[in-house]
Amino acid sequence: MNVAACLCAAVAVWLVLPAPATARHRTLLGAPPPRRRASPQLMVTLLVPVACLVVLGPVPGAGVALVATPLARAAVTTTVSAAERRRRDLVARQLPGALDLLVAVLASGRPVVVALDVVAGSVPAPLRDDLQGVVGRLRSGADAAAVWDVLARHPTLAMLARGFRRAEQSGAPVAAVLAATAADVRRDVAARSRERARAVAVRTAAPLGLCFLPAFLLVGIVPSLLGVASGLDLLGG
Repeated sequence: MNVAACLCAAVAVWLVLPAPATARHRTLLGAPPPRRRASPQLMVTLLVPVACLVVLGPVPGAGVALVATPLARAAVTTTVSAAERRRRDLVARQLPGALDLLVAVLASGRPVVVALDVVAGSVPAPLRDDLQGVVGRLRSGADAAAVWDVLARHPTLAMLARGFRRAEQSGAPVAAVLAATAADVRRDVAARSRERARAVAVRTAAPLGLCFLPAFLLVGIVPSLLGVASGLDLLGG
């Protein structure tokens, strides 16, 4: 039991300590990060059985772990997925305004790196963090094409990378291309908002129906049945 407790403490310290400077430098340069940290699902799979064995003992702990581990994995997966979806939605809502500001700064004659830096300092998180990462890669001397390749794999900022690529390939002014990109992003955000609104309407139809059904029965159906029964002398009259 002492060994298991020490193992849990070591894993917790390993998760809390920040990544070394080399990993941060690799991220800054756009290189894929080393596969050092395990996923939350894997950590839950390892730590929940150990905790159950330490707290409850071998036999009851094993039985509880068989039930608790899948439930904990499902809870962690749902939490991580929901947080990531909220972050992506927030970045998507912030992106059109940031693109408008970027177009204005580029139209004033500023270089791309300076314009991105200005926008990154003007927008709130989480978009600010993503743009600061792009600025850091460009300022570190990384090739712009490689930076756009990394950005093209971003779930929300891929359209920004495609806009820069399109401007480089066509020779068109970057500001004009990004203005069209901002219009496309606004249309996508509006379409997703309408889709979410329709999904909410569909999901709320059944609960609302269940709420109104008892009232409809009590107010509409039951009095009618009582009136018919009274007319037929079925109530003991």
